[in-house]
Amino acid sequence: MIEVLGKEFNGVLGCDYFSAYRRYHREFGVTLQFCLAHLIRDVKFLTTLPTRGTRHTGRGCARRCVRSLG
Repeated sequence: MIEVLGKEFNGVLGCDYFSAYRRYHREFGVTLQFCLAHLIRDVKFLTTLPTRGTRHTGRGCARRCVRSLG
């Protein structure tokens, strides 16, 4: 990633949760925009888990996501 974007990338890097992106952010202070499709998928997954509190948290996150998208 350093070879392609360099150490002084000055944009916003759109990404999924791949660890290389987080490391690049940590080491060089690059701004990241995580993929909303991945976030939505992960929040939906929370609503399917067996623990009641986790499902509740997932539903709350889903409602806040929907409201923030307008």
